[in-house]
Amino acid sequence: MKKQIVYLLFYAFVCTACFYFRPGAAHRAGWEAMVPVDERRADVSKELMDRNVGRYQLKPTFIFNVRREGDRLMVGITNQPTHRVYPINETVWFYRVVDAALRFDEFKDGKAQTVTLLQNGIEQTAERISD
Repeated sequence: MKKQIVYLLFYAFVCTACFYFRPGAAHRAGWEAMVPVDERRADVSKELMDRNVGRYQLKPTFIFNVRREGDRLMVGITNQPTHRVYPINETVWFYRVVDAALRFDEFKDGKAQTVTLLQNGIEQTAERISD
């Protein structure tokens, strides 16, 4: 019985350590430093979040739907669930549910014109199609 408890505690520790100290896609691309997730989050105002809100098309069947819900930035992708993304800074945001990050760029009239998805070592840029 003691052996099972020790294994269970070890498993819980490893899972927690992997979650909080994973390098992630953004780190491998040089978008951020490898630090605990809670320390990576930047404070981004609602006004700065709003400039990222919109729809971005990567392919005709792959569209990012970015919206703000209160103080959270939510990203939905065609035929996939919507997830919260967390800011590293004003332009770079990371997912906690998948090993991926987003970078919003090319600001025009106060709005991002592109979003770059970094996942599995590949960068793919989608262009804004609507607000």
